[in-house]
Amino acid sequence: MHTLDLIRITALTAALFNAILTILVLGRDYRSTLHRVYMLWGVAITLWNFGAYHLSQDISPEKAFFWAKFLQLGVIFIPISLFHLAMIISKTRVGWVLPVSYLAHVCLAVSLFFNWFIIGVQKLDVGYWSIPGPGFHVFTVFYIALITSFMVILYRKQKVAPPTQRTRIRALLLALVILWVFGSNDMMPIWGLDTYPFTKIKFYPMGNLAAIFYVVIIGYSVLQHQL
Repeated sequence: MHTLDLIRITALTAALFNAILTILVLGRDYRSTLHRVYMLWGVAITLWNFGAYHLSQDISPEKAFFWAKFLQLGVIFIPISLFHLAMIISKTRVGWVLPVSYLAHVCLAVSLFFNWFIIGVQKLDVGYWSIPGPGFHVFTVFYIALITSFMVILYRKQKVAPPTQRTRIRALLLALVILWVFGSNDMMPIWGLDTYPFTKIKFYPMGNLAAIFYVVIIGYSVLQHQL
């Protein structure tokens, strides 16, 4: 099977799988804050997966730029919505940090329409990839800060949590590690890397394949928390 065909299949599978799981979780109790936040996260993941599917097609640079923005809209809200989910499940209060973080990510989403977040696309062997603008570099700082902070918070929480809650928090930690590793992997071309550091191995996108696994893990944590 051709590499691009495999990328298209995994991206589309991840998008459909995540959309279905999001609907199932939300259907249990759409009034729940936890489920609404999960819906935001699920929509963000679906936008990313669906955008990746289109960027792997043989399309014009103009259309690719549109789908790159579509993809990045999802990427912008993945870390903040996941942070919110983790704080609810671990029963952690972060005060003003959460609304300020949401506001910052909304501003980054708006910057997409002014070509400040990404400024164009580049054609790679594995499809089109975004060319970063100033907004993307700001987002990278938020991405690193959010992922690192709630990994530390969850690690400390699971050490003192009751057994049932500890299982849910550890599942979240596993999902975060997968997101950190494979999400960072897919950012490599945006950072100007076409081979893995200290090797001659060419970059290969793996985020969409990993998404299939960590959406299941997070969905499990959410449902167990609700039960």
